[in-house]
Order: sequence, then C-alpha cells, then structure tokens
Amino acid sequence: MISQASHVWPDHADWRSGTRLASSLVRLREIGSVAASSRHLARQMAMQVDYQQSGLIVELGPGLGAITREVYKRVANRKQLLLIEVGGAFIPELKRQFHGVTVVHDSAEWLLKHVRGRRVAAVVSSLPLRSLPNKVVHRIGVALSQVMDAQTRYIQFTYDLRPTESAYFTHMALEKQYSRIVWRNLPPARVDTFCLATEPPTDHPEKTLLQTSAGS
Repeated sequence: MISQASHVWPDHADWRSGTRLASSLVRLREIGSVAASSRHLARQMAMQVDYQQSGLIVELGPGLGAITREVYKRVANRKQLLLIEVGGAFIPELKRQFHGVTVVHDSAEWLLKHVRGRRVAAVVSSLPLRSLPNKVVHRIGVALSQVMDAQTRYIQFTYDLRPTESAYFTHMALEKQYSRIVWRNLPPARVDTFCLATEPPTDHPEKTLLQTSAGS
C-alpha cells in the first residue's frame, strides 16, 4: 500500500516535490551519514521494538530500508508497519521490498494524520534531527507527543556518542530505557530507546528530555 501527500518539507524552498527534493535529500543524507546503516545497527534498532504489543510500528525515514528489513522479519502482522519517507526517490524501492506494508511519501511532521487514530506501539527513527530545520524538528516532536502513550517506545540512533545538554523535542519529556553503542557501523552509532516520562523532567541527563539522542 502506498500513499502520497502533497506537502513535503513546507518550510524550505529546496524541500519541494520534484527534482529539487531529490538533490536536497542527497545533501541531507550526506550530512547525516557517510555510509548506509550496517546490519548490526539495523538489528540493534529492530531488537528494541516490543513485537508483543498491539498497534502500529512506525518507521520515520526508512530510506532504502536497511532497518526496515530487520523489523519486517520480526513482525507477525506486516499491516502493522507504517513507513514515512520524505524522499520520493526511495518510495518505489520500499514498495517493492516490503509487501503488505503501508508506505507514505511525506514528512514525519504529519505523522498524526497517517496514524489515523490507531495506537502506536513503537516509533523507529533514522531521522537526522540535527540536520533538519528547527521548525521541522519541533513539529515532529509535537506529532510524537500526540501519538505516544505510556507503553510506546521511541527508538532513535545517533552518531553523537556523548551525552549532550541540548534537547531536540523541548516540550516533551522522554525517559531513557536503554542505550548501547554499535561499534560495527560506519561511523559508530548509539541506539537509544525512550518512553514517555512518568515524572516531571529533572536535571539528571538520563531522565530528562530527548537530549542524548541527536538523530544521525
């Protein structure tokens, strides 16, 4: 299944449908990574999903599907998978590889409308949050806060291996449940898993906002 939205990356002139989208996407991928995600990173990301939970498993920024392949192998019902990819050039390949999966050509900002009121069990994100405009990152955070519940897992990888003080989704408190560095990736990456915080944010770096997980 495939759907396409008419508004992709609305805040930047380069992020429009057509040829300029393809060129800007290439630049964005180059900023985010010098190589495709390794199978070791993909497996580590996929292992953080709780496949026993009911609800959608949403992947943001699947690209050519390196991480999707690992999730696809593990999920019992492939109709649970929702892929949201801004790069139109990747859509045909995702559709070809992953039968029975919903593939959406849109920005992760508009996650809520594609979820359509269904429960979300996990969000797997390969988004290079540091490379995106602040307004876009803010809207992605808003969308996440609207679809997550207490059991939803947010899984993000980052090439920044050190905890930082900066927060990406500044209005939403997320609590880290798991963190591991995957050395067998180029470059090495850290996989972080979060849930909604059960208590107000504190000054402790492990209990505050999504401040240790800069996407790609």
